[in-house]
Amino acid sequence: MKRLLVLLGVLLVFSLADRCIGQSSDPAVNVQGTLAAPHLVRTIATLGGSPKQCAFAVDPLIQELRSMPYPADWSFLLVCTDAEWETILRMADIRNTDTAFTVLSKRTTILRAKMFIHPLERGYKNTLWHELGHIRCNCVSEDRASKYAYDNK
Repeated sequence: MKRLLVLLGVLLVFSLADRCIGQSSDPAVNVQGTLAAPHLVRTIATLGGSPKQCAFAVDPLIQELRSMPYPADWSFLLVCTDAEWETILRMADIRNTDTAFTVLSKRTTILRAKMFIHPLERGYKNTLWHELGHIRCNCVSEDRASKYAYDNK
């Protein structure tokens, strides 16, 4: 677990340096002006490509987040290449996922960008709802997260 936290900290610091997108569902919020205060807006960072290079995943993610009740201060890391995804899984010692995982203590969800262009498992919308289920139950239970996704999507 300690390795995972260190890995996420390093990845987010480097990823956010020049690959950050702010999002707010409130039209009164000036996203550019609030990026210095990350607890006010969602942060989407990319790894393995710039937001422009990863637009095939960034754009639908932003669209989906507009209608989903994710916490406003939640962060997302979009992993844009298979090589980076495999590295993250190996370094974080994560198994049994091809699409995403959530680190509750870091208020971060790591998403495989590939799921936005190639249907993996049950599709990216189901994955986003499933990960939200982990957040809502504040648990690592796959069954409870899946039930939340099923009941709410």
